[in-house]
Amino acid sequence: EKHDGKFPSSQARGLGVNMPLKKGTKKSTKSESGGTVEVAREEEAFPELDIRPERWVNLKVKLVTWDHLDFQVVLKTSTRLYTIVDKVKERHGGSIQDVILYRHQVHPQNILLDLGCTLDEVGFDGGPRSDPKEEVICYDYQAHESDCPLLLSSPRGASRKDVVKKVATEAEDVRRVNLDSRQNISSSAGRPGG
Repeated sequence: EKHDGKFPSSQARGLGVNMPLKKGTKKSTKSESGGTVEVAREEEAFPELDIRPERWVNLKVKLVTWDHLDFQVVLKTSTRLYTIVDKVKERHGGSIQDVILYRHQVHPQNILLDLGCTLDEVGFDGGPRSDPKEEVICYDYQAHESDCPLLLSSPRGASRKDVVKKVATEAEDVRRVNLDSRQNISSSAGRPGG
C-alpha cells in the first residue's frame, strides 16, 4: 500500500486517532465485455495532527482583593481552566465557590467564561519547559454561604453592641470596686486600733 503520510483506518484505531471521514468517488474501469463500468471507491480524509512541542507557562494566580493568597505554578498550555479553578479552591480549603478567572487583569472583557478551554485556546502561548513564559490570571470568588447559626454568629457570640456594653459594664464594676476600696480604707482609718 502506498504511504502518503496519512494513517489508514486500521492503524488510526490503534493510535487513538479519530476515524477519518470517508468521501465517495467513482472510478471508471473497462469491463471484460469491453464496456465501461463505474466502480465506487472510498477516499479517506484524515484530521491534521498537532505535532507542536509542549509549551509551558509560569502562571501567577492572583486574588483580586488580597495578595497574601497569590500563588505561582508552572503548567502546560494544554491545561484546562477548570484545573486552575480546582487549584484555587484547594488553596482556600474548599470554602469558596463561583470562582471567576480574568486574563491578565480584572476587566469585564478579560473574563474567562469557558472553563473547558485550555490555556493555549484562551491566548497563553507559553514557551519551552526550560524557559516558560510568565503569565497572569486574576481570580475572584463568592464566599461560602450558609444558614448554620454557628457560622452566622459573631466570634465568641459577640456583636459590636455587646462588646460596648460589656466594656461599659466592666468599667463600671472597676469603678465600684475602686470606690468600695477607698471607702473601706477611709472607714478603717477612722476606727480606733486601725
